[in-house]
Amino acid sequence: MVNQHQIRVRLAAFAFCLALGLSSLTANAEDIANFWISNQDNGPEAPVIQVLAGSNAELEIWARPAAEMTLSAFSLNLVATDSAALDFQSIDVHNPTASLIPQSLRHQLVFDTSQGLSIGPTADYLAGFSGLSLLDGAGLLPDGSGLGPSCSVHDMHCSNDSGADSWRIATVDYLAGAVGTTTDLYLEISSQGLWHAGGTPTDSSAVFGLPNDTIHRWSTTGGTDNRDIFELTAPNYVPVGAVDAVIQVVSRLDADFNEDALVDGIDLLSWQGGFGSGITLAEGDANGDLFVDAADLMIWHLQYGTPGAATAVSASVPEPATLVLLVMTAFAIGRSRATF
Repeated sequence: MVNQHQIRVRLAAFAFCLALGLSSLTANAEDIANFWISNQDNGPEAPVIQVLAGSNAELEIWARPAAEMTLSAFSLNLVATDSAALDFQSIDVHNPTASLIPQSLRHQLVFDTSQGLSIGPTADYLAGFSGLSLLDGAGLLPDGSGLGPSCSVHDMHCSNDSGADSWRIATVDYLAGAVGTTTDLYLEISSQGLWHAGGTPTDSSAVFGLPNDTIHRWSTTGGTDNRDIFELTAPNYVPVGAVDAVIQVVSRLDADFNEDALVDGIDLLSWQGGFGSGITLAEGDANGDLFVDAADLMIWHLQYGTPGAATAVSASVPEPATLVLLVMTAFAIGRSRATF
């Protein structure tokens, strides 16, 4: 079992290699990785996430390396601007098998709450969760393949549901606060930085949330455009760029049409029954516009399986074919239920 001291020594060794060894590599043009928060693979987005007050819920953090490149390492922070809305409980950095021949994991070394990472004193930020893969053949450490350029068939945390390969890099557990509280969430580049294979740390930058948001660059001495740990000075924290996600603590979820505190298939049947004619919550009107339509179905789809539920905001609009498929699925489920 690797203890916390050993982890910190190895992290320091990685940083030392970055400072001395990687500077001799051929530098590439700036390589930009995308990171975002979502409860499913929708691609880069900035969701509004509704969660029931007092419930235990999860957030997933996703990544996509620069095109045709491998993201060798990342070190990130997650910051909530209002601790009244949530308390972070833990974070798990996923490290599945990436290859059997030759045998390798996704990362040589991870740093999360199971490996000694502490949660901020007010439980509203997670600083320095990491996945590092740099020094293959490094003795006691396994070989690590990093992220990309494409999904491995062995990697259970890689998906192309959004139309491009995306990697689930971490899952955050949190406890929701009181009804009516809201917090913005921001990802940051942390002290170990990030880099792509074949480049140096200063070659690799990050875009958090929406794909056209601010480009954040990492510097070993901190800076003004990377949202790094040096800016964690609440209440004076002023992040650069748009919010990456919003948590809204509610007493009822929009797509919980039968108000049983769960968004599930029964709610889908309620929507089906009211489609095209309903005007109330019980008939499937999730967004309160007095009309039951495909927009309400999308809210149900995004909130399915609560207590954590997301309503997309400022994200890409689903293709019509996707909505048609959801509608067809809804009616198919209804017909199937009716035959029993």
